[in-house]
Amino acid sequence: MATSLTRRVILSGAVLALSLACGPPDRHQPPHDVVFDTLGDTVVAHVLSDGLWGAGATLVTDLVIGGSDDDPNAIFGGLADLMAPTPEGGIVVVDWMVPQVLEYGPHGEFVRAYGRKGEGPGEYENAVVAAVGGGLIAVADAPNRKIVVYDSTGGIHAEWRFEGSAHLTEALSIGRPNHVVLRTLWPTTPEKPGVAVFPQHVRLTVLSAEGESVDEVSAPYHDEAEFYQGYVPFQPQRLVTWHPDGFVVTGRTDVYAIELFRPRGRILRLVRDWTPVPISDDEWTLYNQSRDFMNSRGPRVPYPEIPRVKPAFSRILIARTGEIWVQRHTPSVRLGPQPTDIVAAGGSRANPWKEAILFDVFQADGTFLGSVSGPTGMYAGAISGDTVWAIGLGEYDTPAVVRLIVERPGG
Repeated sequence: MATSLTRRVILSGAVLALSLACGPPDRHQPPHDVVFDTLGDTVVAHVLSDGLWGAGATLVTDLVIGGSDDDPNAIFGGLADLMAPTPEGGIVVVDWMVPQVLEYGPHGEFVRAYGRKGEGPGEYENAVVAAVGGGLIAVADAPNRKIVVYDSTGGIHAEWRFEGSAHLTEALSIGRPNHVVLRTLWPTTPEKPGVAVFPQHVRLTVLSAEGESVDEVSAPYHDEAEFYQGYVPFQPQRLVTWHPDGFVVTGRTDVYAIELFRPRGRILRLVRDWTPVPISDDEWTLYNQSRDFMNSRGPRVPYPEIPRVKPAFSRILIARTGEIWVQRHTPSVRLGPQPTDIVAAGGSRANPWKEAILFDVFQADGTFLGSVSGPTGMYAGAISGDTVWAIGLGEYDTPAVVRLIVERPGG
């Protein structure tokens, strides 16, 4: 039942955008129904339609870099999960097997390499990249706990150390103007009983390209829900990321709730209905083999069993241009033989079960643009506008950088 704090109306997408951003509605956009609630300090937007793009948007391959022996400057041993799109339309990637930070132009041409492996000035043991305004490339090196910022010629613009631990897959993002946002994890106290690892809290530090502290944000949680502290496939979790316009975006994967902690006004919560995707018996068996192996090593608290259904989504990616891309779980497809022992076969990299790409895309004011589907077995590493840069496979199953473009119904 609605309370005095709740107002419920059905709005078009244009009206919702007007109410949240105070911008003029676009009379040419199709209807975009949303249930709009105000609950205390939170605006809840419950999306009911296919969005402004309509049904049927897809990601189509536009460019492939590497994956063959044709270009000696694009032979990758292994590509890191995150990439950095440049303002010029190119991409910066990390070949983690070297390791080496490499830039390619908008037509796939090799531009330059940044730094090299090592512990000295401008060197790194491992790397996560972000492209900052003004042609600067920021590289986070978690093993050495430092950030190196390179200029457009590959020279060192700045270098500094940081405290706290950082997960390499999500250590670095960008802010405007020309800011580097470092994500670190800090242990919380007291330790919570019944969890497999020490609870950790996300801290986001906004720095200038010279390493000067601009802001520090402890990740906000709008609810008191508890989540398992430790990575187990398909366990519900709370995700935290940074929007380049200067606010935190969080997500609860168990209920499909995305929260935007905007610097002015109420918190905006984006909600969609969803149907849990079941996990096939063969896929579930492989994941539990990995879990049993980890438990055999004697953790303080055993890792729980793999769920039989997947949560609503797995990732939140913020495009360089500010759109919020929520990666939905989809049914897995087996792309190779089923190993009898996943640990002996090489662990997660030998898992043949892969999902097709499916994103829900929102504007920063909460407007739902639509859902877009893509190929099976690719991993999205960076987004800018309607362009998705992903990791795929080329000839002989060698890694390749793939540029995908959103193709909307009707062109």
